[in-house]
Amino acid sequence: MVRACAPHDVRDAIRHTRAIASMNEATGAARAMRVMARCRRAMERRSHRRESVHDDGDSRDCRARFGRNVR
Repeated sequence: MVRACAPHDVRDAIRHTRAIASMNEATGAARAMRVMARCRRAMERRSHRRESVHDDGDSRDCRARFGRNVR
């Protein structure tokens, strides 16, 4: 015999599921923001180093001279 769930059990399960989903969404958004910030800082460091290596700061010039990305 299958026992039916009480209405409050179903409501609690739905609330719990929604709470977990919203926490996961917030965690994912925060992680994405951290990754984007890390990438932005890395790009800023790279562009700063390129400019310090050559007066014109042209990244294509760096690749042509060194055959790879200058870090």
